[in-house]
Amino acid sequence: MPGLVRSMKIWPGNGRQFCTAHLKGVPFLQWIDGVDLDNKAVVMIGKRRAESEARKNTPEYIHKSDYHGGRAVWHPLYAHTDAERNALLERAGFDVLPHRSLECNPCVNANRSDFLRLTPGEIERVNDLEAEIGKPMFRPKRFGAIGIHGVIVWAKDGRTRSKFDDEEEQCASAFGCGV
Repeated sequence: MPGLVRSMKIWPGNGRQFCTAHLKGVPFLQWIDGVDLDNKAVVMIGKRRAESEARKNTPEYIHKSDYHGGRAVWHPLYAHTDAERNALLERAGFDVLPHRSLECNPCVNANRSDFLRLTPGEIERVNDLEAEIGKPMFRPKRFGAIGIHGVIVWAKDGRTRSKFDDEEEQCASAFGCGV
């Protein structure tokens, strides 16, 4: 992610979810194009309607997905609730993560609890990148604070409430985030 932010000189967010497309989507498409030359594979994605407002109309099946090189896409968990997903994970011997996936940490869609889990080193890594590109990762519109240090102050101040305290922001990428 840092290399992507450096090269683009902006942070993802505000409807520009380039992070997921570049970090997950493009590598996946490059891989599948090399192994599925006839576009006959069915791409399986774990998107669920219960994940967010943006995913509430996720179909079970797409016969020809433009985002996946014309391949079919199957969302086998599309109608699963959180409880049903959690039961499947437990049956498979996995614990449910108490946080979003950590490919990008922090994610531009982070909430208060995500920020409170950051280590000092992770905070300084973001601060250094903010200084290098001359732009804060987080802006006042969302938290009433500018930059990672301002957002950490906001996160630690339980008195300052925001609609982002308990809910996940939604990823705008067709490839989806690990939310």
